[in-house]
Amino acid sequence: MEDHLPKGMTYDGTLLVASLIDIATVERARMIHDTYPTVSAALGRVISGAILLSAYMKEGQKVVVQVSGDGPLKEIVAESDWSGRVRACVKRPHSDQALISGNRIETRCFKDIRDS
Repeated sequence: MEDHLPKGMTYDGTLLVASLIDIATVERARMIHDTYPTVSAALGRVISGAILLSAYMKEGQKVVVQVSGDGPLKEIVAESDWSGRVRACVKRPHSDQALISGNRIETRCFKDIRDS
């Protein structure tokens, strides 16, 4: 499946919208980092967040999303630029400890670093 990032705005320009299908990108990251399933889910969410945050950036701009904590993954970092290119890494891709509490992945710290 091919990735898509459709964007739009209301007629009067007061609302911007973006939607994302990034299955191929997340699968490629999973293969590159050889991540376990729950780690792949967390990595994919951070990648998706970085791409969506960069959707309306100007040429030459980029965003870095860093999620860190004291859990089994320790840290996930994703960087995306104005054109939708993304790169990411996870500190512990082979963590087999339970990451899911109830129906959500536990996150303790979220940091968004914007480059203007």
